[in-house]
Amino acid sequence: MKRRDAVKGIALMPFLVKPMLAQRKRTNSRRTKIIKPKRLSIGDTIGVIAPSSGVSEETFEKALRNLKDLGFKTKVGRYAGGSNGFLSGTDRERLYDLHWAFRTRSVDAVWCVRGGYGASRLLPFINYNLIKKNPKILVGYSDITALHIAIFQETGLVTFHGPVGASNFTDYTKEHVLNTIVDPSSKYEINLPEPSEGADPSLYKATVIKKGKARGRLVGGNLSLLAAMAGTPFGLKNVRGKILFIEDVSEPPYRVDRMLTHMRQSINMRSLAGIA
Repeated sequence: MKRRDAVKGIALMPFLVKPMLAQRKRTNSRRTKIIKPKRLSIGDTIGVIAPSSGVSEETFEKALRNLKDLGFKTKVGRYAGGSNGFLSGTDRERLYDLHWAFRTRSVDAVWCVRGGYGASRLLPFINYNLIKKNPKILVGYSDITALHIAIFQETGLVTFHGPVGASNFTDYTKEHVLNTIVDPSSKYEINLPEPSEGADPSLYKATVIKKGKARGRLVGGNLSLLAAMAGTPFGLKNVRGKILFIEDVSEPPYRVDRMLTHMRQSINMRSLAGIA
């Protein structure tokens, strides 16, 4: 990574922080209501953005093919295919594409190319009022957790923790994605997938840690991001009665324990209805 590129991205923050923090204060002064975005129809247009890390040109084309194979048209953000060290672009560029996707009327939903790192850098500068006035489906996982948590808590908009554009879209993935964002039902079950060839079957079985039944609003996402956001203005706040779901990969047990300990000391996890 070129050091001057990193400095250039960081240098934008002082110019953006004051108006956005003032706006966030106004947003929090009102009680947020749940906003459900409009379901999609086959043939709708997806705004493709890269608010975190970038991908190679080949992987970017794969992401576009994945979305087209689902039956959607695509419009690409101005800076979505860029590269700026470990980020897809400067903070200003990535923020521009996020706002563009929600602002543009011909874009029906917002889909992130990949996770990686960088979405949390944008949180103080996002125009949450713009997103609240233009509610749309937002899809992504991993680092996109930062956007899911912040946008939901600031606007009440329901977002979707699902495959990024560059994911491997198996038949299992396609079925459940379309059944969730195109043809949703009030009662829908997502079963565990069948083990892939050569995989350990034990990894495809659910394990109950503590038996019981729970009902509540679903919140959560990537554990590394949830822990990193804890204690910040954008971290999880009131979790009483909610079901917290957590995902992560390739983390050794001691790091999982450290992150969970950090979360236990920053939010009241005992007030949760359940944990998955």
